[in-house]
Amino acid sequence: MTTEFQLSRIAIGERIRAARLSRGWLQRELAEALGLSGKSVIASWEGGWTTPSLRHLVALSKLLRRSLDWLLKGEKRSRSKLSERLGSEAVAGDFSI
Repeated sequence: MTTEFQLSRIAIGERIRAARLSRGWLQRELAEALGLSGKSVIASWEGGWTTPSLRHLVALSKLLRRSLDWLLKGEKRSRSKLSERLGSEAVAGDFSI
């Protein structure tokens, strides 16, 4: 029986792999960028066998240029309420002189 945790671990691994490939990196290159000694840890994450630590997730987010929300849940980072408010006010504002 597959648990929800196992499914999310697999999905996280698939997103890590997709982001790595979109950057054109080999597992070995990502491992080196993270300061890991070999590609086996990356392979384990991508295969859904293990999950990166929080420290590694933050580093992956920066290196792969993906938000933590996307790595963990597959969701794009939502805009902040302030930027939404500023954006709507700028569109709705009167710019006449």
